[in-house]
Amino acid sequence: LHMHTLATVSGAWWSGPLDGAGMPISYQRDGTPRGYYLMEVDGSDVTVRFRAFGRPADHQMRILLDSAFPRPDPGVHRDFRHGELHDTRIALSQVPSTELVVNLFDGGPRSVVTAQVGDRPLQTLVRTLRLDPFVEELFMRTDPAVMKSWVKPVPSTHIWTGPLPSDLTVGTSTIHVHATDEYGEHH
Repeated sequence: LHMHTLATVSGAWWSGPLDGAGMPISYQRDGTPRGYYLMEVDGSDVTVRFRAFGRPADHQMRILLDSAFPRPDPGVHRDFRHGELHDTRIALSQVPSTELVVNLFDGGPRSVVTAQVGDRPLQTLVRTLRLDPFVEELFMRTDPAVMKSWVKPVPSTHIWTGPLPSDLTVGTSTIHVHATDEYGEHH
């Protein structure tokens, strides 16, 4: 028996800030964009693929850096500035307290997520039950008048995290993230 909890086209019940077309962006409470699934059945083989509404088919994950001061006490309010999650610049002093966070929108217990920073060795990220920092910030900074009062971020079961390499130096680094979901699809 395979149970699959699906995303919805309504996302967070059609609430949230408006996109360029005047529609609520409606990210779900676990950080998944509103979307739908394609299910392919071939005899006893079943494949399920998530599609984010209005995005290309390969839009399967969100990759960001989350800096916390101090880490890992969840009771301490994170020190960040609006929009910082969209900015990949961090100070060298933030490296020890910064996590690479990947929300693989349709990830599950058998998904594997790896990351490579620059030419360093590939690291396997750890599946972590936590809030998606992107949706946490988005909901916190959204006018309550455009959000349903009961729409609050919830811990996501499809987030993978890992530390940044401790030997990072000042400059630009490229992060490559690769995921293989439970159906063997590569993202």
